[in-house]
Amino acid sequence: MALLILPSVVLRPVVVALVLLLSSAGSVHALEDCSLIKRLMNTLGASMARNRILIAASQQTGDNKVQAEEASELLSRQTRNYRDLREDYERNRCGRDWE
Repeated sequence: MALLILPSVVLRPVVVALVLLLSSAGSVHALEDCSLIKRLMNTLGASMARNRILIAASQQTGDNKVQAEEASELLSRQTRNYRDLREDYERNRCGRDWE
């Protein structure tokens, strides 16, 4: 009976160590994902701001209407992409520090 207990006593720390190792590797990977998503959100947000400025300037002056229309279409796509990234950020439990 002591032989049956001994393998489980020896295996339990090994299993615990493997679980901890795998979970820490997953959290590092998740941290990299969060960092990448955040960088993409920041880059996309900056581009969206430039498009908003271009659209506002065109509306104010009446110039560059074609360029403003293109910027408006691009801004629409960027907005959808930004929402998708934000959902990924929340789904990966990266937090809410993007707000």
